[in-house]
Amino acid sequence: HDALPICRRPSWVTRFVDLPVLVHWCACLLAAFVLFPLFALGGLAGHSALGGAAATSTVVAWAAFTSYAAAFVVSAYGSSLRRHWVRVVHVEVPIVGLAPELDGYRIAQMSDLRIGNFDSKERGLEWAEKVNRLDADLVAVTGDLVTNGTDFYADVADVIGAMRARDGVLVSL
Repeated sequence: HDALPICRRPSWVTRFVDLPVLVHWCACLLAAFVLFPLFALGGLAGHSALGGAAATSTVVAWAAFTSYAAAFVVSAYGSSLRRHWVRVVHVEVPIVGLAPELDGYRIAQMSDLRIGNFDSKERGLEWAEKVNRLDADLVAVTGDLVTNGTDFYADVADVIGAMRARDGVLVSL
């Protein structure tokens, strides 16, 4: 029995259904496993230090609400704004004993393209253009190539095919 394929969806479904579900899911994980334990312990410690002026259930409810609200804001920012920023960072890696002919060898590394319903082939081609302008000796693409499903394999292949480097483009899943 094959799993249901993840297929291309209308942009309104991605924007008004998929993205809110993703933000909520991420917020729940962040709140439940990171923020709520911290807020609850901090609130209960403060509650004890103040002589127990408020009911424990009030402290726990405050911790639950506050942790989810904070996690929701962080998840919404990360899922809808921050993930679209592409950052170019130049890092020089000194290697003792490196062959002189490799001194100055430049590698452009990209990770987590995640081409799919959230990030289109067109956006990926913009990233490829940015990499090509770096005039690298080698391009290494690591991490997740598609969001999920097989409908976007041709798109990500076009994005990778648009990248250029003197010694080629290497891809690692």
